[in-house]
Amino acid sequence: MTMIGNRTFFMTLATLLLSTVFSVSRAQDSYRERRQHVFAPGEEINYKLQLGFINVGEADVTVSKKLYESEGRPCFNMQIHGRTTGVFSLAAKVDDYWGTYMDTLSLVPHQFYMRLRELSYRKQQVMRFDHKNDSVYVEKRDKRSGKYIHEKVFSVPNDIQDIISGFYYLRTLNFDSLKKGDTFVVPGFFDDSVYYLNIRLLEREVIKTRIGKRKALVLAPYMPKNELFDKGKSIKVWISDDRHRIPLKIRAKMMIGAAEVNIRSYKPGNVSLNGKKGKPLKVPKQRKRYKKKE
Repeated sequence: MTMIGNRTFFMTLATLLLSTVFSVSRAQDSYRERRQHVFAPGEEINYKLQLGFINVGEADVTVSKKLYESEGRPCFNMQIHGRTTGVFSLAAKVDDYWGTYMDTLSLVPHQFYMRLRELSYRKQQVMRFDHKNDSVYVEKRDKRSGKYIHEKVFSVPNDIQDIISGFYYLRTLNFDSLKKGDTFVVPGFFDDSVYYLNIRLLEREVIKTRIGKRKALVLAPYMPKNELFDKGKSIKVWISDDRHRIPLKIRAKMMIGAAEVNIRSYKPGNVSLNGKKGKPLKVPKQRKRYKKKE
């Protein structure tokens, strides 16, 4: 299954919230350090998803109030819960969770997980990131035993992001130096592969939202042609042009019609908790050896 192909309309929209992921070079033996005050534990954002004038679903994007620990390093726990609503849910029910444990100091992921329930389709997967060896270990939950089985290991670029940690890392970037028309390339790891997006800054403008008028950066990811999108600039993303860099809106021209993701509510987190110690991660039981690195 590719990142966009063979997915439901709803999960394609949810993926748009996640599909800006970054990789930055560093020394192999150490974690980079990147302090930020953009988001913090306890942050909550809610979005409404629409197809034309029809409400088809909603998504909660949250940062846990508690911090966790991986390899002795403190981590945020970010999670996205996306589901269909109303009449649309009767025809195409979706109830998905996507999550990551992201290093509070270096802003790289330690562990990514997802639980997908889309009609009769079910999938649970975990990806563990070894940044010292630039590797990602992919594990899938066995339906019979309930245990996570090692499937594959992949070589990846330094400081690779998953689709959720990348969503948050994007918000920490300095957009002040970007000019209209500037383009940057963003690589990330998802669906067993490293992929790249070209993103262009279209303009800066003021838009009306459910959380008030906001100055916004308008970005355009360049999407390859697939089952749902025409090749090219079929998507626009609005991010608040302030210190919080809140994703405000997504508009997509799709082969099945126009779609939008709009913010409904925003609650800032507690910045004083950034960098504190956390609880150890719960690691699923494992069996079988990894396959050869790809």
